[in-house]
Amino acid sequence: MPSFRYITLTREGVYYVIVLAFIIGGAVLREVNLLVILAGLMIGPLLFSWRWAAVSLANLSVKRRLPSSSAAGDPLIVEYELTNHRRRLTSYAVVVSDTLHRMEPRAADPPAIAQAMVPAARPESSATTSCRYLITRRGRYTFGPLRVSTRFPLGLVMSSEPLDVTDTLIVCPRIGRLTRKWEQWIDADRAGSQRNSPRRGLTEGEYYGLREWRAGDSQRWIHWRTSARLNELAVRQFEEQRNGDVAILLDLWLPEHPTDGALGNVEVAVSLAATAVVDLSRRGNNRLTVAVHATQREQWSAPASTAFCQDILERLAVVSGSAEDRLSESLAGVLRETPPGTRLIVFSTRTVDIDRMLSEVETAAGHSQVALGRAVWIDVTRDDLPSLFVLE
Repeated sequence: MPSFRYITLTREGVYYVIVLAFIIGGAVLREVNLLVILAGLMIGPLLFSWRWAAVSLANLSVKRRLPSSSAAGDPLIVEYELTNHRRRLTSYAVVVSDTLHRMEPRAADPPAIAQAMVPAARPESSATTSCRYLITRRGRYTFGPLRVSTRFPLGLVMSSEPLDVTDTLIVCPRIGRLTRKWEQWIDADRAGSQRNSPRRGLTEGEYYGLREWRAGDSQRWIHWRTSARLNELAVRQFEEQRNGDVAILLDLWLPEHPTDGALGNVEVAVSLAATAVVDLSRRGNNRLTVAVHATQREQWSAPASTAFCQDILERLAVVSGSAEDRLSESLAGVLRETPPGTRLIVFSTRTVDIDRMLSEVETAAGHSQVALGRAVWIDVTRDDLPSLFVLE
């Protein structure tokens, strides 16, 4: 589609024309020859600026170069290559204006405008400039359209031309820092998964025996007959079955009328899940499954790798919270589609009654309730979250 070049007076040009009008008016009314000569001298620069502005942006093109990936909070450098296709005329002081708009998750923020200047673009050559952005929120962003403009040489007239050059960039969630507590827990889990012989656990694997009740045990595993006979609580003990696989479920629940704090909890949960995916991919677990309970249920699974990690980060960049409560369905889906022994980690924006959730989940296989019983539930609204995760 052809673009249109606009030529307008700058603020300085408007003042210049006002002064010129007064001089011309005085010359006509008073018939002062010196004022007529002064008016003629002032009209010359104005006409020259207009003529130069009319041709200085002709046959110019701009290419935008975006980085392959970016994360919220990281500096973003965007390069602009201005090419002058003319054979003779040099374009000076060309300003490249770019528009940045967030598409997903949807926001009511107005588009941001950034500018970079090219001092000179010589005939049949290119010049490069860059602009530094700081995008603080994840999502899918659209760059464009572009606009080139110049006020050279006198700043009295500005010539501008829009260019239909658009690009899309996905800004991944902000990556935080996991503490030593997370590392100790993951390392212990990995060490356990490398043992060939089964171990005795609390709620893992097949039924093994009984032991005394401890703080934090689920009421679902209490053996009431034995507890009545011994006059103290006893819980079932299971053999531990681990295969090194990890499944992450991200529960992005929001109230119907979310506050700023609730929306902030969603961002913290997404950043925590993204940081965990990066850490687990670096550690090289056998298989990594990521499920999201948000506006719709989504699930992805593949061997842990750098490529799969980047794909998950880009998907997490555009998820948003939802008031629908289908956590039990999401849990059942994850447990159905993961092999026995998979370690389940749940990041949630709310406090969940685990015992009630155990009763709601429809068991698709014999290991489902066992896997849910040994799942790790992390509520991002808890005050002790900094002991596990720090978002700087």
